Amino acid sequence: MKKINILTYCSWTSVGSILQAFALTDFLKSTGFESIVWLENWNRIINKNKPRGAKDYLKIVYRALLRGKIKASHDKRQSFVTSMMNVEYLANDEAFRIMATEHKNEVFLAGSDQIWNPERCNHIFFLDFADKSRRISYAASMGSTKLDEEKRELYKSWLSSFDSISVREKACKKVLEELTEKEISVNIDPTFLVEREKWIALEKEYPIKGKFILLYMLYWNSGFKDELIELKRRTGLPIYCVCPDVSGVYADHRLYDVGVEEFLWLVDHAEYVVTSSFHGAAFSIIFKKQFAPLINPSQPSRIQNLLEVLSVSPLDIKELGAGKRINYDGVDERIEKERQRSSEYLKEAIG
Repeated sequence: MKKINILTYCSWTSVGSILQAFALTDFLKSTGFESIVWLENWNRIINKNKPRGAKDYLKIVYRALLRGKIKASHDKRQSFVTSMMNVEYLANDEAFRIMATEHKNEVFLAGSDQIWNPERCNHIFFLDFADKSRRISYAASMGSTKLDEEKRELYKSWLSSFDSISVREKACKKVLEELTEKEISVNIDPTFLVEREKWIALEKEYPIKGKFILLYMLYWNSGFKDELIELKRRTGLPIYCVCPDVSGVYADHRLYDVGVEEFLWLVDHAEYVVTSSFHGAAFSIIFKKQFAPLINPSQPSRIQNLLEVLSVSPLDIKELGAGKRINYDGVDERIEKERQRSSEYLKEAIG
Protein backbone atom coordinates (compact mmCIF):
# COMPACT_ATOMS: atom_id res chain seq x y z
CA MET A 1 0.00 0.00 0.00
CA LYS A 2 1.45 3.37 -1.06
CA LYS A 3 1.90 5.95 1.67
CA ILE A 4 0.82 9.55 1.10
CA ASN A 5 2.29 12.36 3.21
CA ILE A 6 -0.20 15.23 3.36
CA LEU A 7 0.71 18.85 4.06
CA THR A 8 -2.32 21.02 4.76
CA TYR A 9 -4.11 23.13 7.34
CA CYS A 10 -5.84 21.26 10.15
CA SER A 11 -6.28 23.66 13.06
CA TRP A 12 -8.77 23.42 15.91
CA THR A 13 -9.62 27.10 15.33
CA SER A 14 -10.97 26.25 11.86
CA VAL A 15 -13.54 23.46 11.68
CA GLY A 16 -13.45 23.69 7.88
CA SER A 17 -9.72 22.93 7.80
CA ILE A 18 -10.29 19.86 9.98
CA LEU A 19 -13.16 18.59 7.82
CA GLN A 20 -11.26 18.98 4.53
CA ALA A 21 -8.19 17.23 5.97
CA PHE A 22 -10.29 14.37 7.28
CA ALA A 23 -12.16 14.08 3.99
CA LEU A 24 -8.96 13.75 1.98
CA THR A 25 -7.47 11.11 4.28
CA ASP A 26 -10.76 9.21 4.31
CA PHE A 27 -11.06 9.27 0.53
CA LEU A 28 -7.45 8.12 0.07
CA LYS A 29 -8.09 5.26 2.48
CA SER A 30 -11.21 4.23 0.55
CA THR A 31 -9.14 4.05 -2.64
CA GLY A 32 -6.39 1.94 -1.11
CA PHE A 33 -3.83 4.49 0.09
CA GLU A 34 -2.41 4.98 3.58
CA SER A 35 -1.86 8.59 4.62
CA ILE A 36 -0.41 10.74 7.35
CA VAL A 37 -0.98 14.47 7.89
CA TRP A 38 2.11 16.46 8.84
CA LEU A 39 1.37 19.73 10.63
CA GLU A 40 3.41 22.63 11.86
CA ASN A 41 3.61 22.80 15.64
CA TRP A 42 0.78 25.04 16.88
CA ASN A 43 3.16 26.98 19.13
CA ARG A 44 5.00 28.03 16.01
CA ILE A 45 2.07 29.43 14.08
CA ILE A 46 -0.20 30.90 16.77
CA ASN A 47 -0.85 34.62 16.46
CA LYS A 48 1.27 36.34 19.09
CA ASN A 49 0.62 39.95 18.06
CA LYS A 50 0.47 42.37 20.96
CA PRO A 51 -2.81 44.21 21.66
CA ARG A 52 -2.98 47.49 19.73
CA GLY A 53 -5.96 49.22 21.28
CA ALA A 54 -8.99 49.10 23.53
CA LYS A 55 -10.83 46.59 21.31
CA ASP A 56 -7.91 44.16 21.48
CA TYR A 57 -7.78 44.41 25.27
CA LEU A 58 -11.55 43.88 25.50
CA LYS A 59 -11.15 40.75 23.38
CA ILE A 60 -8.53 39.44 25.80
CA VAL A 61 -10.89 40.04 28.75
CA TYR A 62 -13.86 38.48 26.96
CA ARG A 63 -11.73 35.52 25.84
CA ALA A 64 -10.76 34.95 29.46
CA LEU A 65 -14.43 34.92 30.48
CA LEU A 66 -15.16 32.37 27.74
CA ARG A 67 -12.11 30.27 28.49
CA GLY A 68 -14.10 27.23 29.58
CA LYS A 69 -16.23 27.13 26.44
CA ILE A 70 -13.32 27.83 24.10
CA LYS A 71 -11.31 25.07 25.79
CA ALA A 72 -14.27 22.71 25.33
CA SER A 73 -14.24 23.48 21.61
CA HIS A 74 -10.48 22.91 21.46
CA ASP A 75 -10.71 19.59 23.27
CA LYS A 76 -13.59 18.30 21.14
CA ARG A 77 -11.97 19.25 17.85
CA GLN A 78 -8.53 18.04 18.85
CA SER A 79 -10.08 14.73 19.90
CA PHE A 80 -11.66 14.39 16.45
CA VAL A 81 -8.33 15.12 14.75
CA THR A 82 -6.33 12.60 16.77
CA SER A 83 -8.98 9.87 16.67
CA MET A 84 -10.02 10.17 13.02
CA MET A 85 -6.68 10.88 11.31
CA ASN A 86 -3.06 9.88 11.47
CA VAL A 87 -1.47 13.21 12.43
CA GLU A 88 2.04 14.22 13.45
CA TYR A 89 3.36 17.65 14.47
CA LEU A 90 6.79 18.97 13.52
CA ALA A 91 8.54 21.86 15.21
CA ASN A 92 10.62 23.54 12.49
CA ASP A 93 11.98 23.44 8.93
CA GLU A 94 14.79 21.08 9.90
CA ALA A 95 12.27 18.59 11.30
CA PHE A 96 10.43 18.64 7.96
CA ARG A 97 13.66 17.98 6.06
CA ILE A 98 14.53 15.06 8.33
CA MET A 99 11.01 13.66 7.96
CA ALA A 100 11.21 13.94 4.17
CA THR A 101 14.49 12.01 4.14
CA GLU A 102 12.93 9.24 6.20
CA HIS A 103 9.96 9.07 3.78
CA LYS A 104 11.82 9.77 0.53
CA ASN A 105 10.31 6.83 -1.35
CA GLU A 106 6.77 7.99 -0.62
CA VAL A 107 4.45 10.56 -2.18
CA PHE A 108 4.03 14.08 -0.76
CA LEU A 109 0.69 15.82 -1.32
CA ALA A 110 -0.07 19.51 -0.71
CA GLY A 111 -3.72 20.36 -0.14
CA SER A 112 -6.40 21.28 0.20
CA ASP A 113 -7.55 24.64 1.70
CA GLN A 114 -5.80 28.02 1.35
CA ILE A 115 -2.31 26.58 1.58
CA TRP A 116 -1.06 28.75 -1.32
CA ASN A 117 -2.49 32.02 -0.03
CA PRO A 118 0.11 34.67 -0.98
CA GLU A 119 -0.55 36.62 2.21
CA ARG A 120 0.85 33.66 4.17
CA CYS A 121 3.29 32.39 1.53
CA ASN A 122 4.42 29.34 3.50
CA HIS A 123 7.10 27.38 1.62
CA ILE A 124 6.22 24.22 3.58
CA PHE A 125 3.06 23.88 1.50
CA PHE A 126 5.11 23.90 -1.71
CA LEU A 127 6.95 20.81 -0.48
CA ASP A 128 10.40 22.31 -1.09
CA PHE A 129 11.82 20.17 1.72
CA ALA A 130 10.92 16.90 -0.06
CA ASP A 131 13.23 17.16 -3.06
CA LYS A 132 13.83 13.40 -3.26
CA SER A 133 10.14 12.45 -3.48
CA ARG A 134 7.20 12.61 -5.85
CA ARG A 135 5.34 15.86 -5.17
CA ILE A 136 1.72 16.57 -6.06
CA SER A 137 -1.07 18.89 -4.97
CA TYR A 138 -4.82 18.44 -4.65
CA ALA A 139 -7.39 21.27 -4.72
CA ALA A 140 -4.91 23.82 -3.40
CA SER A 141 -6.46 27.26 -2.94
CA MET A 142 -4.90 30.71 -2.92
CA GLY A 143 -7.77 32.72 -1.45
CA SER A 144 -6.34 35.90 -2.91
CA THR A 145 -4.86 35.68 -6.42
CA LYS A 146 -2.84 38.89 -6.19
CA LEU A 147 0.90 38.18 -6.56
CA ASP A 148 3.59 40.85 -6.58
CA GLU A 149 6.69 40.26 -8.70
CA GLU A 150 8.73 38.80 -5.84
CA LYS A 151 6.05 36.24 -5.00
CA ARG A 152 5.52 35.43 -8.67
CA GLU A 153 9.17 34.39 -8.85
CA LEU A 154 8.88 32.38 -5.65
CA TYR A 155 5.75 30.57 -6.83
CA LYS A 156 7.34 29.91 -10.22
CA SER A 157 10.34 28.28 -8.57
CA TRP A 158 8.27 26.24 -6.11
CA LEU A 159 5.80 25.00 -8.74
CA SER A 160 8.62 23.79 -10.99
CA SER A 161 9.30 20.92 -8.58
CA PHE A 162 5.77 19.47 -8.69
CA ASP A 163 5.00 16.32 -10.63
CA SER A 164 1.25 17.04 -10.74
CA ILE A 165 -0.66 20.21 -9.85
CA SER A 166 -4.30 20.48 -8.81
CA VAL A 167 -6.05 23.62 -7.58
CA ARG A 168 -9.56 24.26 -6.27
CA GLU A 169 -10.56 27.39 -8.19
CA LYS A 170 -10.40 28.39 -11.84
CA ALA A 171 -9.11 31.81 -10.80
CA CYS A 172 -6.17 30.11 -9.11
CA LYS A 173 -5.43 28.10 -12.25
CA LYS A 174 -5.50 31.24 -14.39
CA VAL A 175 -2.86 32.94 -12.24
CA LEU A 176 -0.58 29.91 -11.87
CA GLU A 177 -0.69 29.00 -15.57
CA GLU A 178 1.37 32.12 -16.17
CA LEU A 179 4.10 30.70 -13.92
CA THR A 180 4.40 27.13 -15.15
CA GLU A 181 4.07 25.10 -18.33
CA LYS A 182 2.78 22.13 -16.34
CA GLU A 183 -0.83 21.12 -16.78
CA ILE A 184 -3.05 22.33 -13.93
CA SER A 185 -6.16 20.42 -12.97
CA VAL A 186 -9.11 22.06 -11.21
CA ASN A 187 -10.70 19.75 -8.64
CA ILE A 188 -13.45 20.00 -6.08
CA ASP A 189 -12.86 20.44 -2.35
CA PRO A 190 -12.14 17.15 -0.51
CA THR A 191 -15.32 17.48 1.57
CA PHE A 192 -17.30 16.53 -1.55
CA LEU A 193 -15.29 13.31 -1.93
CA VAL A 194 -17.08 11.88 1.11
CA GLU A 195 -20.65 10.64 0.74
CA ARG A 196 -23.39 12.67 2.44
CA GLU A 197 -24.46 9.61 4.45
CA LYS A 198 -21.02 9.35 6.02
CA TRP A 199 -21.13 12.97 7.14
CA ILE A 200 -24.56 12.38 8.67
CA ALA A 201 -23.26 9.30 10.50
CA LEU A 202 -20.58 11.48 12.13
CA GLU A 203 -23.03 14.06 13.47
CA LYS A 204 -23.50 14.66 17.18
CA GLU A 205 -26.56 16.58 18.37
CA TYR A 206 -26.00 20.04 19.82
CA PRO A 207 -28.54 20.97 22.55
CA ILE A 208 -30.87 23.33 20.70
CA LYS A 209 -34.64 23.05 20.94
CA GLY A 210 -36.85 23.99 18.01
CA LYS A 211 -36.07 25.43 14.60
CA PHE A 212 -33.19 27.86 14.19
CA ILE A 213 -31.08 29.88 11.76
CA LEU A 214 -27.38 29.04 11.69
CA LEU A 215 -24.84 31.78 11.17
CA TYR A 216 -21.22 30.87 10.38
CA MET A 217 -19.11 33.89 9.52
CA LEU A 218 -15.38 34.11 8.90
CA TYR A 219 -15.87 37.48 7.21
CA TRP A 220 -18.13 40.03 8.89
CA ASN A 221 -19.42 43.40 7.74
CA SER A 222 -21.44 45.47 10.20
CA GLY A 223 -23.91 46.11 7.39
CA PHE A 224 -25.03 42.49 7.67
CA LYS A 225 -26.69 43.19 11.03
CA ASP A 226 -29.78 44.90 9.63
CA GLU A 227 -30.30 42.07 7.13
CA LEU A 228 -30.09 39.47 9.89
CA ILE A 229 -32.53 41.40 12.08
CA GLU A 230 -34.96 41.46 9.17
CA LEU A 231 -34.42 37.72 8.54
CA LYS A 232 -35.19 37.01 12.17
CA ARG A 233 -38.34 39.16 12.01
CA ARG A 234 -39.46 37.49 8.77
CA THR A 235 -39.00 33.91 9.98
CA GLY A 236 -39.59 34.26 13.70
CA LEU A 237 -36.55 32.05 14.32
CA PRO A 238 -33.59 32.60 16.68
CA ILE A 239 -30.11 33.01 15.21
CA TYR A 240 -27.29 30.80 16.51
CA CYS A 241 -23.74 31.64 15.48
CA VAL A 242 -20.79 29.23 15.55
CA CYS A 243 -17.88 31.42 16.61
CA PRO A 244 -14.24 30.39 16.04
CA ASP A 245 -13.13 33.12 18.47
CA VAL A 246 -14.45 36.14 20.33
CA SER A 247 -16.86 37.64 17.85
CA GLY A 248 -18.85 40.81 17.38
CA VAL A 249 -21.30 39.31 14.89
CA TYR A 250 -25.00 39.78 15.45
CA ALA A 251 -26.77 36.71 16.84
CA ASP A 252 -29.17 35.68 19.59
CA HIS A 253 -26.78 32.99 20.74
CA ARG A 254 -23.03 32.75 20.14
CA LEU A 255 -21.69 29.21 20.36
CA TYR A 256 -18.05 28.91 21.43
CA ASP A 257 -17.99 25.23 22.41
CA VAL A 258 -18.92 23.51 19.14
CA GLY A 259 -17.04 20.36 18.15
CA VAL A 260 -16.59 19.00 14.62
CA GLU A 261 -19.43 16.48 14.84
CA GLU A 262 -21.71 19.12 16.38
CA PHE A 263 -20.92 21.56 13.59
CA LEU A 264 -22.09 18.98 11.06
CA TRP A 265 -25.31 18.50 13.04
CA LEU A 266 -25.94 22.23 13.27
CA VAL A 267 -25.62 22.74 9.50
CA ASP A 268 -27.72 19.67 8.73
CA HIS A 269 -30.52 20.61 11.14
CA ALA A 270 -30.68 24.37 10.60
CA GLU A 271 -33.80 25.73 8.95
CA TYR A 272 -31.64 28.29 7.13
CA VAL A 273 -27.89 28.91 6.92
CA VAL A 274 -26.15 32.25 6.43
CA THR A 275 -22.40 32.02 5.92
CA SER A 276 -19.31 33.77 4.56
CA SER A 277 -17.24 30.61 4.96
CA PHE A 278 -16.30 28.41 2.01
CA HIS A 279 -16.89 25.25 4.02
CA GLY A 280 -20.08 26.72 5.46
CA ALA A 281 -21.33 26.99 1.88
CA ALA A 282 -19.92 23.56 0.98
CA PHE A 283 -21.77 21.74 3.75
CA SER A 284 -24.92 23.73 3.08
CA ILE A 285 -24.81 22.24 -0.42
CA ILE A 286 -23.90 18.75 0.81
CA PHE A 287 -26.90 18.80 3.16
CA LYS A 288 -29.09 20.61 0.59
CA LYS A 289 -29.90 23.49 2.88
CA GLN A 290 -31.65 26.75 2.06
CA PHE A 291 -28.71 29.11 2.48
CA ALA A 292 -27.39 32.56 1.65
CA PRO A 293 -23.66 33.12 1.15
CA LEU A 294 -22.31 36.50 2.21
CA ILE A 295 -19.20 36.65 0.05
CA ASN A 296 -15.97 38.30 1.15
CA PRO A 297 -15.26 40.87 -1.61
CA SER A 298 -11.50 40.34 -1.23
CA GLN A 299 -11.86 36.59 -1.88
CA PRO A 300 -14.96 36.17 -4.06
CA SER A 301 -13.72 33.32 -6.26
CA ARG A 302 -13.73 30.59 -3.60
CA ILE A 303 -17.49 30.39 -3.06
CA GLN A 304 -18.42 31.64 -6.54
CA ASN A 305 -16.35 28.91 -8.21
CA LEU A 306 -18.01 26.22 -6.07
CA LEU A 307 -21.49 27.46 -6.96
CA GLU A 308 -20.57 27.55 -10.64
CA VAL A 309 -19.08 24.04 -10.72
CA LEU A 310 -22.14 22.50 -9.08
CA SER A 311 -24.66 24.81 -10.83
CA VAL A 312 -26.18 25.90 -7.54
CA SER A 313 -28.01 29.22 -7.38
CA PRO A 314 -28.11 30.22 -3.71
CA LEU A 315 -30.57 32.62 -2.18
CA ASP A 316 -30.00 36.23 -1.34
CA ILE A 317 -30.40 36.76 2.40
CA LYS A 318 -33.52 38.81 1.62
CA GLU A 319 -35.04 35.70 -0.01
CA LEU A 320 -34.53 33.34 2.92
CA GLY A 321 -37.87 32.50 4.49
CA ALA A 322 -39.75 34.43 1.80
CA GLY A 323 -41.00 31.45 -0.17
CA LYS A 324 -38.23 31.04 -2.74
CA ARG A 325 -36.12 27.87 -2.48
CA ILE A 326 -32.85 26.57 -3.93
CA ASN A 327 -33.29 23.95 -6.65
CA TYR A 328 -30.97 21.02 -5.93
CA ASP A 329 -32.09 18.89 -8.88
CA GLY A 330 -29.04 17.29 -10.51
CA VAL A 331 -26.58 18.40 -7.81
CA ASP A 332 -25.91 14.85 -6.59
CA GLU A 333 -25.03 13.82 -10.13
CA ARG A 334 -22.69 16.77 -10.57
CA ILE A 335 -20.98 16.03 -7.25
CA GLU A 336 -20.51 12.40 -8.31
CA LYS A 337 -19.03 13.52 -11.62
CA GLU A 338 -16.54 15.75 -9.81
CA ARG A 339 -15.78 12.93 -7.38
CA GLN A 340 -14.92 10.60 -10.25
CA ARG A 341 -12.73 13.25 -11.92
CA SER A 342 -10.87 13.79 -8.68
CA SER A 343 -10.41 10.07 -8.10
CA GLU A 344 -8.90 9.69 -11.57
CA TYR A 345 -6.61 12.69 -11.03
CA LEU A 346 -5.35 11.42 -7.66
CA LYS A 347 -4.71 7.88 -8.89
CA GLU A 348 -2.73 9.17 -11.87
CA ALA A 349 -0.88 11.83 -9.85
CA ILE A 350 0.11 9.40 -7.11
CA GLY A 351 1.36 6.96 -9.75
